[in-house]
Amino acid sequence: MSATKTPTRAMPVVSAKTPVVLLLFDEFAEGSLITEHNRIDRIRYPNFAALGASSTWYRNATTLYDITDWSVPAILSGQRRHPHQLPILSHHPNNLFTLLGRSYRIHSFEPVTRLCPANICPKSSPSFGTRLRRVLSDVKTTSLLRLPAWQGDWSNPRDEVAAFLRTIHPSRRPELYMLHVLLPHTPYRYLPSGRTYEHSRGARDYNAPYRSSTNSTLVDDVYQRYLLQLAYTDRVLGQIVRRLQSTGLWNRSLVIVTADEGISFQPGGHRRFVNPHNVADIAPVPLFVKRPWQRGGAVDDGSARSIDIVPTIADALGIKVPWHLDGESLFAGDRRVPSEIVVNGYFGTVAKATLAKIHAGQKAAIERSTRSFGSGADSVFARGAYRELLGKETADYPAWQGASIRAKIRRPSTTRFDPQSSFTPSRVMGTVSGVPTGDLPQLAVAVNGRIVAVTKSFRIGQATRFETVVPDSAFRAGSNAITIFAVRGGPGGRVALAKIASRR
Repeated sequence: MSATKTPTRAMPVVSAKTPVVLLLFDEFAEGSLITEHNRIDRIRYPNFAALGASSTWYRNATTLYDITDWSVPAILSGQRRHPHQLPILSHHPNNLFTLLGRSYRIHSFEPVTRLCPANICPKSSPSFGTRLRRVLSDVKTTSLLRLPAWQGDWSNPRDEVAAFLRTIHPSRRPELYMLHVLLPHTPYRYLPSGRTYEHSRGARDYNAPYRSSTNSTLVDDVYQRYLLQLAYTDRVLGQIVRRLQSTGLWNRSLVIVTADEGISFQPGGHRRFVNPHNVADIAPVPLFVKRPWQRGGAVDDGSARSIDIVPTIADALGIKVPWHLDGESLFAGDRRVPSEIVVNGYFGTVAKATLAKIHAGQKAAIERSTRSFGSGADSVFARGAYRELLGKETADYPAWQGASIRAKIRRPSTTRFDPQSSFTPSRVMGTVSGVPTGDLPQLAVAVNGRIVAVTKSFRIGQATRFETVVPDSAFRAGSNAITIFAVRGGPGGRVALAKIASRR
């Protein structure tokens, strides 16, 4: 399933010396970057905001497909997919790597696809077996083929990014740096700092394969962890930009940042497989293009599709591409927004929507996010009616006398924290008992006496549960005290806290 040599079609000799950087993120809904004012959130995502201020943001960019092994080859070839094509070189011999391979040194990181020939990129992707398991895991065909489900992570993004950063250095020969990193893709386990927490599945029905629970509280739990991982994705972007700047490559490089497809968090809906109800979440993808020596940012609301990236690179480098392209250069002046946005789904679904419907769906998703998590970096750790408790000392509030509610903390398995470690005991999960019928208490989570998270409890069957994530900045070296409080009162009366569980 992989070719080892460059295809025989004659590829051009490129006279341009412009470094090219292509960063490809995964499962990234563009709307999650944006505030209700249709701007990039500078507080949560400062590096994406800085990128937008120094590049052109194609605000109406969309993908053509809802699955990685279709969308990534389209990005790297500039062509639509034909039936039965696999994400391998022999099925996509005309691609960005073969186009530039005669003239450029290629640094390629492909965790899922294998489009770069081995003689150009000998270590660009994992083994065939690993990639096959990832593809099968992504489309969930393991059950259809009666194969055992692959239970491992898709990759270790932190290590992949570190390896990619080591390849960036000045060179007399022009270079292409291509990183496809599985962020903010599941499993959700990263905090904005890059530390990881326990990412075992929580409540049994909220993470069914690619479908969200109908319980909005459970969906918010997943979305919270996505937002935290997206903040880590922003951190990764900042690391790459700073590396390019420190090596003197940033100003003279063509830099393109995008994602393969979006993701949806509608209660009861599919998260990845596109349909008319979630197309506004799946279709839009972030797309930023920084031209060499570009000064200042711009917003382009013209047509932009994932298949336009290779034509754009060829245009910037002055290359005539020796194969048919389905996309067009983003630098073309006559681009128009199509009457319909079309996304082809893995299971044969073709979802269509006008741009107005896409914008309306994005606006609705942003409003849901704001209702659940407010705005600002710390507000991601607060859900519900008591966000004002964040950062407060529990001793400042009166005790809720006579509360019958009790809780049991099931995660984290340890409260010990090592500042030198990449792990943090930030995932807090458990069960609640003694809850009056029809009542789902609001909860506050304190670490060492300070409230660092606010969350809602929820009911699964006969059990009442809670799940949240707390910031790693809350922990001190050694053992820590994690305490769960039930909250009552406000806004007309004073808030009172009932201590219902504690773990050291």
